[in-house]
Amino acid sequence: AAPHLPPGAGRALLEVHDLSTSFATARGPIRAVEHVSLALSRGRTLGIVGMGAIGRAVARRARGFSMPVVYFNRNRVPDAVEHELGARYLPLDELLATADFVSLHAPLNDESRHLVDASALARMKSTAVLVNTARGALVDEPALVQALREGRIAAAGLDVFEREPQLADGLVELDNVVVSPRTASGKSSVSSALTSEPRCGPTPLAARPPRPARPNICPSRSP
Repeated sequence: AAPHLPPGAGRALLEVHDLSTSFATARGPIRAVEHVSLALSRGRTLGIVGMGAIGRAVARRARGFSMPVVYFNRNRVPDAVEHELGARYLPLDELLATADFVSLHAPLNDESRHLVDASALARMKSTAVLVNTARGALVDEPALVQALREGRIAAAGLDVFEREPQLADGLVELDNVVVSPRTASGKSSVSSALTSEPRCGPTPLAARPPRPARPNICPSRSP
């Protein structure tokens, strides 16, 4: 059976892919970032902050893009897990200085609030991309806006925000950031609520008339 995809794992890697294709090919409102090679197949390093179920799922899928994976977690995962994921542990400061893409998957608590602040952003490469699909308050958004505006990091992809639905001043004016709404319906409880009691939309499958038989359009073969 196919492995279960934790909610958010595919979204994080999709955000990385979307950033790569957008900034590599964009013409018009979003300019190409010429000094950054964002092709995922060229060995760009993915740094995962938070190696829980979602972080591990992202690491597994990153291997399909030939991306070296480094990670930071409050507690280092067992050697067997590191081997399975092909992931290398680094202290947070070293991860920030090493990774081409930094993807956040940490829980939000008093310790992790504004984990990525002005100081953390200053440690990142000027060619690095920050992706946050976890919790908005993991990132100090005004500091991120300033770093993006001054080119201290190359770009950011955000699926969550600190004061949803409000965005930090200046965020949407930047041409090196991609923002998208969190897909709450990805949660099984929401999906069940949406499907168990339809109120509008297409006719449920059980109530639809059967489709007409498809005509045989293939020429008959001679015996």
